[in-house]
Formats: sequence, C-alpha cells, structure tokens
Amino acid sequence: MSIHWDPPPNDNLLPELRLASDIMFAYWIRNNANPKNLRYYFVNAVMNAITLRLIAKVVNKKGLQNLPPWPGIALGLSESEAEYLLGSPIGATLAFMLIQHKAELGRKHITSVTTFLAPTNKVQLVFTIVDVPIPEGKPGGSGDLRHRQDDGQVQSGQVQIVKINDGGKGFVREHVFSMTGETTNV
Repeated sequence: MSIHWDPPPNDNLLPELRLASDIMFAYWIRNNANPKNLRYYFVNAVMNAITLRLIAKVVNKKGLQNLPPWPGIALGLSESEAEYLLGSPIGATLAFMLIQHKAELGRKHITSVTTFLAPTNKVQLVFTIVDVPIPEGKPGGSGDLRHRQDDGQVQSGQVQIVKINDGGKGFVREHVFSMTGETTNV
C-alpha cells in the first residue's frame, strides 16, 4: 500500500525522521507503557552488505567455516570481534538510538552481540542492552542534577551560567540562561 499526498505536504509539516534510529525509536515508544525496559534488539534476516561482510569476518576470526545455528557466536564487549558488529551499520543505528533518546530510554549500553544462522538460512543478530550502572555513592548517577555546580554569577543582570559536572570524570556541561527566557547550551 502506498500513500500519495495531494497536494504534497510541506517539509515543515512532516516529522523530522532522518535516520533509521529515529524510525526504530518511534516504533519502540509507540504504545509502550515502559520504554525504559529495552533489553534486546533483534535483527531478523540481516541484508545489509557491510554488516554481512563483518559477520563473515567474525566467523573467519573464530576459525569456523560457516555461521552456526543458535546459540551461534556470542561476543562480549571484551572481545575484539564484537567491535566489528557494534561498528556495523546495524550496530551504529542501535547506538545512535540509545544515545539520542537517553531521556526516554534511560542510560543504556550494549553488553554483547550474538549472531547465528536461522533455520530459514537467514543471518540473525541479537544485541543485549542493559542499564548503565550508577556508580556507588552517586545518587542518581553522574547525570543527577544534585551534582550541579552553579557559579552563581549573573552577568550584566541578564545571564545565569550553570555548570553541571559528571561527578569527577572531567566532563562539564554549561547552560547559559538568559533572564529573557532564552537558553543556550555551551
């Protein structure tokens, strides 16, 4: 089924879906009472040529002739071959989704990836996703606003600068608030 718009809509009326990660997120969030419960990303019938070549490289590095059926090849992040699949177009799409949608999904990371050949002779991928652990002694983790450092300076009576650190890891985010209501991230 195809939809034909008559007349075609203006670009400003269409949603800003530019990447596959945007579309994946839209499907995940739709009618989902608990979007933070994302634990697995299953790719059925991998067809991306670059990803298939990377899977073949993993099979070769493991000394195998063919991709085995389930449970297939399970790779933890400590294995260099996992980087091939995490850096593949499919892995990158998942990573972008996790990065772009932290507010809705929570802080997540990929801990393993498994690839196997289904009985239908289709290549499959399964990415395991877990919540980023909160460091001990850090209420709410490094993004917790209780770790906020407010320099308290109002420049020219117009601007307030708030610095947010990550709990000692060296990353500082600055927000500049204008008394006129405008906000700028630096």
